[in-house]
Amino acid sequence: MCGDQLQRRALLAHALVRTTLQDVEWQDVDGSHLAPLHFNISHTSSIIACGVTVNSTIGIDVEEKQRKLKNDILAFARRYFSPYEVGLLTAISDPEFQRQEFIKLWTLKVSKVV
Repeated sequence: MCGDQLQRRALLAHALVRTTLQDVEWQDVDGSHLAPLHFNISHTSSIIACGVTVNSTIGIDVEEKQRKLKNDILAFARRYFSPYEVGLLTAISDPEFQRQEFIKLWTLKVSKVV
């Protein structure tokens, strides 16, 4: 994907955030003060996601399901994943299933869910 396409997608993602935030009711129940508003965005070539919460943080990440990985999955996993997660991936003999599970774990990690 070229730089112009990436920039266009980033602009669309930020427009989604602005549109979403303008519709959020973020005052406390009694209406006397503003509650902390948190949001997070993520985008790929075909997906834009925005999550918004009041009074709690949020993490979000999206990845292309068919994303191709340039690097050795296990070498990359050993650098960023826990020994348990590396063990899960190592136990998978099918390369395509291993790639899919890697993307699931990576998405969870980047979204700060795990």
